[in-house]
Amino acid sequence: MIPHELSGLPAGWTADSWGANAVVVRCPDVGYVTIDYARRGYRDGVSTFGRLDSTITYTGRGWRAALESDAIARLSSFAADRAARS
Repeated sequence: MIPHELSGLPAGWTADSWGANAVVVRCPDVGYVTIDYARRGYRDGVSTFGRLDSTITYTGRGWRAALESDAIARLSSFAADRAARS
């Protein structure tokens, strides 16, 4: 089950389904993060293979919301870093 709209996406960001169990969130001019619901984690970039970048084990009630929030925060930190270097 993949939500069609992730809550909390900043204006201009997009979220698209990637395969059966993942969503790719894109921040224009900054990058991507892939939320992998099957493995309950996220990765930097566009991929459903390899090691997860998330270090938390998402379990229990509300794990999807926590996973999505952390992935969006990760991409937001990339955007802030890029803005600071400009």
